[in-house]
Amino acid sequence: MGKLDAVDSNEVIEWIVQWQHESGGFSGNIGHDPHILYTLSAVQIIVLFDRLNALDAEKVSNCILHALCLDALLVGSLMLDRRTIMDEL
Repeated sequence: MGKLDAVDSNEVIEWIVQWQHESGGFSGNIGHDPHILYTLSAVQIIVLFDRLNALDAEKVSNCILHALCLDALLVGSLMLDRRTIMDEL
């Protein structure tokens, strides 16, 4: 806590942006598959270092929206009852 200046922020950000995939999502490390949780963590770290300019926000938001839409289709949403969705599948 309070030690962000103890690391080279440029080095950290350069490493993290290498995790991003064409889909816009981030993986846990270089060469791994992207996941919504890793994407959240990458965005949080980038925000902590106040480096949003290093982030392709449109790409990330499209990835998150895609994941949310898939989730709504597969397990339901706040607007639809899960049983109704499962009946439709």
